[in-house]
Amino acid sequence: MQPSSEKNPQENPLAALERMIPAVRHMRIGDQQIDIRPFKIGALPAVLRTVAPIMHLLTQSDKLDMATLFLMHADDCLELMAVLANQPRAWVNELESDQALTLFTALLEVNIDFFIQNILPKVSSSVRSLTEKIQNGTPMPATHSPMPGPIASKA
Repeated sequence: MQPSSEKNPQENPLAALERMIPAVRHMRIGDQQIDIRPFKIGALPAVLRTVAPIMHLLTQSDKLDMATLFLMHADDCLELMAVLANQPRAWVNELESDQALTLFTALLEVNIDFFIQNILPKVSSSVRSLTEKIQNGTPMPATHSPMPGPIASKA
């Protein structure tokens, strides 16, 4: 196991960055070239929604059996694959089983570490902070200003 940059100040900062944000790989599936990369922030709501039913299995990556995960949670895996591959679900549904398993594995390899190490802690921290504010009765800042209503004329 490679030491993190926090524990190894001699590590090249570029190497640490490449571990956090892997380079894009390409995979050809049929006539489509799929970019294998961490998902973009715009996909976060869909990723959170589709990963929720299987998150407990994904976070136990040392015991993760991809074939079993895929067989036991096929619909969730297919939906997650569509989101991560940025492809319509109908396209994913037409994949051969070996193509689907290969693509799903590649997409998870890139995204699972990124999600667990970067996104999940930030989301968890935000939820904890919000929960504490609610429990303590701390006023929440307004996220937007109300739209002004029509001005009544004094005729």
